[in-house]
Amino acid sequence: MTAAELIKKLENDKDYQERICQKDLELKQKHDLLVKESESFANECKQAGYALETAWDLIMVEEPYPELVPVLIKYLEEKNHSPKFREGIARALAVFDSSPYFDRLLKVYYESKGEYETVPWAIACALSAAAVTQLQLDVIEKMIYDKEIGDDRSALLDSIRNMKGKQKQRVLAYARSDEALKKNLRIYKLK
Repeated sequence: MTAAELIKKLENDKDYQERICQKDLELKQKHDLLVKESESFANECKQAGYALETAWDLIMVEEPYPELVPVLIKYLEEKNHSPKFREGIARALAVFDSSPYFDRLLKVYYESKGEYETVPWAIACALSAAAVTQLQLDVIEKMIYDKEIGDDRSALLDSIRNMKGKQKQRVLAYARSDEALKKNLRIYKLK
């Protein structure tokens, strides 16, 4: 069967067309929910001088946005938002300017366990970016060693760049010996 024949067959398949319509409707509903959830967020960002529809828009912003970090933290701490909204907020918090909020991010991370899988992972990315002090890096090191954290440990590896001396060597050696982490060292271009 050629691709053209398959396309024609699927165009005439009522069940297939109904499934496509259902998927389209579900995507539209998810998009509409994200936009609705983002309205108050967008208004607060506008007051700070940023024209955004959702936190996902911040991922493409190259300049620092330290004045938005408290707004982002506030929305991340609110548990009544959809997973996509919370993931977007967490990803936008994966910046150096989140460092003063490290403890709050850590609390939200542990509270997020059991949520849709990308939410804790995105918060772990934010923790990794926020870890700049020695105390914060020590917390991250313990988290990397904690196998109960699971795949989220790989999101913490980027913080190794901020580690110094013996700590950096120790964590790198551990990550190289852990099969789940080893492959991610290449992704982060850590040796």
